[in-house]
Amino acid sequence: MQDDTSPSPVQPETSATQMKTKKRPGRKLLLLGSLLVVFLVGGAAAAYVSVFNKSPEEKFYSALGNTGQALESFLDAEPRGETMNVNGSLNLSSPIAVDGSVEGKYANGNGMFTADIGGFGVRVNAEVRSQAVEGSDAPDIFVKLDGLKGVEGLLGAFAGESVAQQVGPAIDLIDTKWIAVDHTIFEQAVAQDDELPMLSEEEVEEIKNRALQPITERLLGSGDDKAVFTVVEELGSEEFDGVSTEKLRVGVNKDNFIAFLKEYEAVVNETKLKDLLEAAYPRSADEPIPFDEIDEAFADVDFANAKADVWVASDKYIRNVRIYTNQEDTSTNYLDIMIPYEGGDDIPVMLKATIDDDGATGELTSGVTFNTQTGDISFSYDVDMGGSVAVKSSGELSFTSSDEAVDVSAPDDATNVYEIIGLIQQQLQQSLQSQLPDEFQQQLQLDDIELSL
Repeated sequence: MQDDTSPSPVQPETSATQMKTKKRPGRKLLLLGSLLVVFLVGGAAAAYVSVFNKSPEEKFYSALGNTGQALESFLDAEPRGETMNVNGSLNLSSPIAVDGSVEGKYANGNGMFTADIGGFGVRVNAEVRSQAVEGSDAPDIFVKLDGLKGVEGLLGAFAGESVAQQVGPAIDLIDTKWIAVDHTIFEQAVAQDDELPMLSEEEVEEIKNRALQPITERLLGSGDDKAVFTVVEELGSEEFDGVSTEKLRVGVNKDNFIAFLKEYEAVVNETKLKDLLEAAYPRSADEPIPFDEIDEAFADVDFANAKADVWVASDKYIRNVRIYTNQEDTSTNYLDIMIPYEGGDDIPVMLKATIDDDGATGELTSGVTFNTQTGDISFSYDVDMGGSVAVKSSGELSFTSSDEAVDVSAPDDATNVYEIIGLIQQQLQQSLQSQLPDEFQQQLQLDDIELSL
């Protein structure tokens, strides 16, 4: 039996972010980004709660309500500590073989990261250190690449020996060398960007609370006159992926959907979310965000066929939402929005497209798993497509919090990035000149003499 209670919300804790802020509410912005992911999958996400003796329709709306509770708990989750740990991997086995990984940790400007990527017999490793600078929001960054000589050889094989000879000297300057990027470079870039929005912790909190309201009241509504989703038909009990479920057909209430979009318009226009959107998607000063086109855009849209099959698990969360591209042929070409929940605080949400079109067959899967207690989040994808060119690839990326200390020391032998850039330009110029015919080289030397005179 599932636990009837949802996690109690707690006060969030913020961390550093690349966005220029007053109190660095980076954690909140990451969580708000995750909120948008759940918003896009609509009513698919469902939490964990047991409610017995309800009709299939009541179970459906109960599951939607549980989704809202889990979402609020996630956004209000308290991290284990200030340190953010990152782990990820990539694997591509067809049509070519490529793999890579990344791991690291970051807290209050101090960070250590390592990454590698390999393919065609070449592997490049990277190490990045971030060191906090007292009195500055921007850290000093140190980068080292190892394995670039293999890339030089690869260029020779694919682009020709002359290309490899041109870039070889530049690679020698970078490979296995520490490169320093001073924090003042980042400060100058931020100072020159007048459109970069300034967000306080209170403004981020306001965006979160205002954005949640139309989602929980309409998108995840409980079947009242505000709900976007409506139960069209009860299709009976059915086992789905080994789980006992109730199957329903769900439609969309057009008026409530438009009302939901308009309520979101108010959220955008009355909070700093508008500044964020305008910074991300620049528009002319007299060109507003096109919410005022909603009525016109949907005026002639028929929502009668906007239906999906929904499987509600016996423990009262939504197991799957399936959207068909063709209601007449439901054997393939559909999108599944799945909640393969197995208990605990981790809530997985997965999207899987099953495709059979013009010779391309297979499945595309992506997923996000969020923890309602700690705010940890992970992303994954899997591609398995056949056809004229088979594609097989998978990957994952996770962000977890901890109270582990992050101690970083600056490399003693690091070279400033501007010095490296100058040396590379000189090497490339010399390399290009050496490739010119003798008469051109002589003319260049004469030109240099005349300029010196």
